[in-house]
Amino acid sequence: MRRLRAHCRGGVLVPCEPLDLPEGAEVVLALEEALSSQAWHDQVGLACRRVGPLSATFTWTMPLQGAGAPRIKTCQLLARDPRGTRLLGSLVPGPGAVQVEMQVALPARQEVASQEFLLRFVDLEDTEHLADRVFVLLPAVRVVLADLAGESPPAWIREGSWGRLEDGTWSDSPLGDYPNGADFSLVSPLISLGGLESTVLTFQERHLLEEGADWCTLEVQGQDGPWQVLARYTGSSDWRDRTLDLSDFDDTRIRVRFRLRSDRSVTRDGFYFRNLLLAGIPAS
Repeated sequence: MRRLRAHCRGGVLVPCEPLDLPEGAEVVLALEEALSSQAWHDQVGLACRRVGPLSATFTWTMPLQGAGAPRIKTCQLLARDPRGTRLLGSLVPGPGAVQVEMQVALPARQEVASQEFLLRFVDLEDTEHLADRVFVLLPAVRVVLADLAGESPPAWIREGSWGRLEDGTWSDSPLGDYPNGADFSLVSPLISLGGLESTVLTFQERHLLEEGADWCTLEVQGQDGPWQVLARYTGSSDWRDRTLDLSDFDDTRIRVRFRLRSDRSVTRDGFYFRNLLLAGIPAS
């Protein structure tokens, strides 16, 4: 017996794929009840595993994909508040995925707040299903460095050709490719992390650098000590969200530095970053 899927639209069954049937053929329907929202809720178990100053990590279990259950194409995580519902992130579950984890960005907030998060599944027919929900108590956050579009930038110390574009994006070479033999730095003002815990640095970046020869590093200097490299970038990447853990520097004073270095041959477009935030949770 051949199994076919169909939509029910206005009380009429519409096949999801063409049916090549001879004239006068009879079709026997065996209707299967879809998995209820409550059954999904019992299986999924959405939970917030970790909350940071500017992000949260959620886990859930994928429901069984047997007979009568819609096949899931995309998982979406949303936040709901009095202003409405907004999409935080989505992912495509891998084949046979059972336990799924997703990290999403959160806005900075000055007070402790309760936030409702929703998990939504989208099936192969683009039908949306509410899978589960959870309320999470979010801690207050203090932002100590912000470089955002539409706002005045901090007092960075510029060395070389670092410059800020009109849309708030920083580049080591805003007018073209960086030169050979470059050693250009962009250094933040001195920042106090006094009384903070779980400090993180978040930003978006893209880069086009000579693979394995030219590098942009992100470095931190604590308490007037040596510069420590936290991240290295080479080769190419489109825009990506980056989050770096700076909790080792909690309750100290630091500077942050982006440093581009190139060798004596081959130049590229360089390193770009935007929407930078340095924040932590006030110690209790």
